[in-house]
Parts: sequence; C-alpha cells; structure tokens
Amino acid sequence: MGYNTLFARGFCFGALAVILLYIAPSYFLRRIRRFKPSPEPMDAPQQSQTDVVKTTDDHLAVEGSYSNDAEGRDPDVEQTLGIGESLSIQSILPYFADNLLRLQVVSSSSTELILPSLIDVKIIQLIEPVTISPVMKVVLRDASGGEKTAILKLYDRRLSPGYRVDYMQKFDPWDLQREGEYRTAVARGQAAAYIQWMDDDQPEDDSDDFDDRMGSEIAQDESDVHRHCMLTHAHELAVYERLQKLQGHDIPKLFANVRLHRSSLDPSAPTGDTAKYFEIPGLLMEYIDGFPMSEIDAYAPSESWQAVIDDGLEIVNHLTDHGVLNRDTKPRNILVRKADNEAGYKAIMIDFGLGSIRDPSKPDGDLQWRYDKWSEDEQGAIGVVMEGTLKKIKPGVVKFVEKYGPSNQRFLGLHTFETPQSYQEWLLEEPDCVLESYHMAMLKLLQQRGALIVPIEKFGE
Repeated sequence: MGYNTLFARGFCFGALAVILLYIAPSYFLRRIRRFKPSPEPMDAPQQSQTDVVKTTDDHLAVEGSYSNDAEGRDPDVEQTLGIGESLSIQSILPYFADNLLRLQVVSSSSTELILPSLIDVKIIQLIEPVTISPVMKVVLRDASGGEKTAILKLYDRRLSPGYRVDYMQKFDPWDLQREGEYRTAVARGQAAAYIQWMDDDQPEDDSDDFDDRMGSEIAQDESDVHRHCMLTHAHELAVYERLQKLQGHDIPKLFANVRLHRSSLDPSAPTGDTAKYFEIPGLLMEYIDGFPMSEIDAYAPSESWQAVIDDGLEIVNHLTDHGVLNRDTKPRNILVRKADNEAGYKAIMIDFGLGSIRDPSKPDGDLQWRYDKWSEDEQGAIGVVMEGTLKKIKPGVVKFVEKYGPSNQRFLGLHTFETPQSYQEWLLEEPDCVLESYHMAMLKLLQQRGALIVPIEKFGE
C-alpha cells in the first residue's frame, strides 16, 4: 500500500473522529436547548392551511417557527415579546372565509350606516389577487341590528405582496422570521428612529450609516412596509373625505375609518407604547355589485362600451375639479354596475391609496400638482388602454384618441387660471421655472389653438 493511500485514510479517520467527538455533541446539545413544546392549538375553524391566505404568492401560506439563534437577535427581548414559540400563519393572518373579525370604529360620518364603537364582521370572500392590501367582502350588523354587506380594506404590513414585489422589487414575503427581527427592532427603538428618519426626508447618502445602526436589513424592510401601509391608509382616507360629494355616485360610500381590534390580532403582538407599530388600520366601504371595466366585453353588450368608458373619463374630470390626483387609475380599478334606472351602466372608481390632494399652501404645491396631473394622464390610462383592448375584440366600437384628441389636454392646468392669457402672463414673469417640459407642452397646445399672446420663442428667454 502506497504512502499516499495511507495518508488519505489517516486523514479521513481523523476528520471522522473530530466530528464524532466535538461537532456532533455540540450540535445535538444546541437542538435540545432550543426545543420547546408546541403551544395548545387555538380555537379556530377547521380549515386546511393552504386555504388560509388565498393569493398568487404561495409562499405566504406556510407554517413556520422562529429561532432565537439567528444573528443580531436578543433572546431576552424576544422572550418578553412572546415570539419564541411556534405560531401558525392561520392564527396571525385571519383573512379567510367565514372567519369573524372585530373592528374598532375610529371615525364615521355616514348617515346611512350607524355603527357602534366596536363591530364584528364576518368574512364572505377575500378578493383576489391581494396586491397592496387585503380586501374582503364582509357582512356586519349596524346599531339597529340590520345586516349590511360591505367591503373591508385593511392595510396590513404582513400581507402586502404588491408593495414588496412590484414597487420595491426586493423585499421578501413576510414570514415569522421577518416578524421576529422587526419586533426586536421595535423593542429597541430602532424601528421608530428609522421611520422618523424617513419622515424627515433625510438625504439618501445617509442611508448606509442608518443601515449599520438598524442592525438588520430585514427589520429595516419591515419598517419600510409598515410606514408605507400607514401612509397609504392616510392618503386613501383623505381622498374619500375630500370626495364626500362624489360618494355613492362616482366612488363608493365610506362607512367608517376602522382599526383591527386587538382580539383579532396576533395574540403575541406587543402592547403599550410600541403597539402602534403593529396596528392595522382599515376602511369600511360600500360594496359595489359589478365587474371591472377591464372585463366589460364579458358582461356588457358592445353598444354600451363607449358610454361606460366616457363615464369613467368624466369621473377623472370630477376628481380634478375636487383637487384629487389618482396615480393608480386603470380599467381594473373602475367597477361597472347596472345604473339605478336599469337602462344602462354606471362606472365607479375605487382604490385611492396612491392618491394625492392639491395643496396650494405648499411651496410650488399648486404648480407641482398641475405638473403631476399632466404627466400622470389619468384619462389616457383609461381611454387609450380600453380602446387598444376592445379594438382587438370588436374594432371601431370604442373611440378615444379620435374623440378626445391628446388625452392630457384637459389637465395641462389651464383651467386653474382664469384665462389662458392670465396663465401666459404669469409664465412670462417666471422665466426660471424648473418644469420647462411641462410648460412647453402647454404653450404648444395654446399655439395650436391660436391662443398665444406672444411668439412661443419669447417664453424661452
């Protein structure tokens, strides 16, 4: 037997001895220390785990446990928070049919639905796909005991795949490990400091320094999603309040601003000063029995298509008149139901989480709002898209570009001045305006209409 063979065998036996004598005992000792008996099952409807959260992201419907051994975690803090034990996703994300949720009514101006301070709702259906927020069809009882079907929209950080994937394009789906790291950051005050830093609009150059102080990229991501959910809820609530006169006609009625009651939250969620970082706000709204405009060819005769799309475009005009911009305008966010007289159809716009309100009090706020309206092109997001879709099914039935011309003409901001002439006079006094492309588009439009008071070249001096 050669020297090389003997050396190789000796090396193998030596490595095996190290594993048996040192590594294996240490590993099994750690496993024994980490073992904890599973908690008693919670009282919950018998339902398969795959039915708990129905969404296109299958990885959200899994069961897992949280380990205290991960780097950067404090076992003492986590034991206080109560997250060291195995928890089922079903007990934490209770959005499935026939489940009951308790809601706290924060505010309500509805005269149609009088609600007590606490209400219970029964989930009829989780609307799919889940995007930014879980949206559910629910049934509730009002103060008089009558039943009412409504829509409940909750801004839950844990179930927001649209924001995590579509917007940020980097955040992993929520799971119990991510929850543990977020709770640790909340308990240490790191999440609060980071959210405040974001609210203060700090320079991006400082982000690396804050990453080091945060201690966990996962905790920072979860703090981002929490902040986004709070802002989205605030924006949508503000839009509904601004558009109160349009409720029940162009947009759904808002019944109440609500919050998921603690009894319907994860039982281990923190209380006290840190509870606000785990709150789940929501809106209780009118249920619209209809179909998305994007599917109009399957539900309505072709002779009604143009009228329905025109109605959707007029809703955009009404939003503009009330100083509202909706950055999420699209056919899927316009529901169509039978008109009250049953003779036709009525369009209803939904989903204002990405909405904003005109605020002339801010520096350049009015100018910026007009620019945003011009660049967003909400009419085109409806008319151009629907014309392109429906001409493949029945050419020539829907006409948008031919009927309306360039879709952004109405929203170039001219109607915010008394006359086109007053706008041009103002612009001549502001030669250093930073929104040059916006104003040049407006001036070219005026030139086409023969409404320029001086040659267009004068505005570039």
